[in-house]
Amino acid sequence: MTSFDVRDHLAALRGIKAYLAELPSASTVVIKHIVPLTELWFEAMRDAGFHVAVVIAGRHPRVIDSVRAASIAPELAIARGLAASLLAERKT
Repeated sequence: MTSFDVRDHLAALRGIKAYLAELPSASTVVIKHIVPLTELWFEAMRDAGFHVAVVIAGRHPRVIDSVRAASIAPELAIARGLAASLLAERKT
């Protein structure tokens, strides 16, 4: 479980489930950028009847998007990208 208390955890699950309920019917659903809340998303998705599969896009650490490159130092962008990749690997 995340560091939320039980009330926060349940509120987050309700919010995610409400979002999932509004998605159009499809055989595959892609949801990106959920690494910090992976456990919550997986729990909500399973509760909603989804089969959860994970794809982690690998990039060379020096490949950063132009928005991030323009707003922060390249070293910080690389560190943040690596941290996100490690978090994603840890939860899958």
